[in-house]
Amino acid sequence: PFAADGWLFSLNGRIDGWPDTVAPLAERLPVTTLLSMEALTDSVLLWELVRARLATGQPPAAAVTETVQQVLQVAPESRLNLLLTDSHTIIATTVTHSLWTHQRGEATLVSSEPLDDDPAWQPVADQRLVVAATDRVTVTRLPDPAG
Repeated sequence: PFAADGWLFSLNGRIDGWPDTVAPLAERLPVTTLLSMEALTDSVLLWELVRARLATGQPPAAAVTETVQQVLQVAPESRLNLLLTDSHTIIATTVTHSLWTHQRGEATLVSSEPLDDDPAWQPVADQRLVVAATDRVTVTRLPDPAG
């Protein structure tokens, strides 16, 4: 999990062929970003790619979606459950990995697996984007990475 600029981010999964497959994506980041990354892992690179998009004013759901699309273009066998939140909205993806949602009153939980036996847990289909706000959860199909 990573935190900066009012955002929390995590990855449950992996980039296939790390780091070779995503080297062209890393080249798009400023050198100072690469040199100051917290660690040399696929999670950190994804976080920095999302952060770079957010810094340009791109909406959070678009920033996550486009990052996932770019990674899948170069590493299609990746498993990408990304989770981004600002404490008001949760943006999550499911790519070849399980994801579940649960509405509890005005709160929404998003998790890779149910946290308890409550039947209100709902599985999210593969290749989906989840945007969870206080009053609603929207699940849409991720665009095809091939365009």
